[in-house]
Amino acid sequence: MKLRWLLLALTACCATTLLAQNSAKPFLWRIEGPKPSYVFGTIHLGDGKVVAALERILPLVDSCEAVYTEIPMDKGTQLRAAMELMGKGSLSEKLPKDLYERAGAALKRINPMLSLAPFETMEIWALAVSLPLLEEQFKNPGQQAMDAIIFERAEGRSGKTAAGLETLEEQLGVFRVFSTAEQIEMLRSTLDDLEETRKLRRDPIQELRQAYLSGSLEQLDKKMNEWTGSLAAPLRDRVLDALLAQRNARMARTMQKLLKEAPGKSHFFAVGAGHLGGDKGLLAELQKAGYKLTRIAP
Repeated sequence: MKLRWLLLALTACCATTLLAQNSAKPFLWRIEGPKPSYVFGTIHLGDGKVVAALERILPLVDSCEAVYTEIPMDKGTQLRAAMELMGKGSLSEKLPKDLYERAGAALKRINPMLSLAPFETMEIWALAVSLPLLEEQFKNPGQQAMDAIIFERAEGRSGKTAAGLETLEEQLGVFRVFSTAEQIEMLRSTLDDLEETRKLRRDPIQELRQAYLSGSLEQLDKKMNEWTGSLAAPLRDRVLDALLAQRNARMARTMQKLLKEAPGKSHFFAVGAGHLGGDKGLLAELQKAGYKLTRIAP
């Protein structure tokens, strides 16, 4: 899978209109137990339809004593996240000249007012992650992502736990294991993909959205893996392992610990739908641990 599509799958594969258009198959599972808990596939981006799409899910969020997103979504953590994207030195010093110029040109294509100046002190991997998402963010400025809405809702309820399955450091630490040369390869791959899809006039978010609207994890996975890899195989495998397998295992362990320690408490776990499917996905990890999961429609 190309790096860009993997990142989009993890951040934007959930359709904001899902609950309205495909109400029989939201990505929602009940974890059976003395008191039921829930796993819900979310979207990490937002648009004006998100609140409407969440209307049928929020009562279920309200009914649970504890709500967990991938990382805490409080304002303090979000501010720290923005700061953690910054590194030492400047991109103009770390990037080959041709790649630096290509990144600047990509920003201009997204919006003529953009330049690399605000991104100059970013980590290389952070720029690679940010570029594919900027255009979508310009379309929906200031909109909250589904995860943030869920977390804020829980945080505002007296006596309800609102927390993360990972720490911010654990999530961002996924990228810090890669060398400067590997991060440069990631950025080059991202720019290649941006240029290719623009040339082909394809919209990867829309394609993933349609796969998601099918209500089938299998179809979603097929769309995610439709693209041949532009990263060299050893690096591609390491990226996939770090972004998916390792994080899924860590989040699954946390979920199991929470469920085991408080079997009489109802938990609501909201994670990107890209983490749910496959033999190393969260659903499979929970089933391997002996939990029975039932897909439901609220």
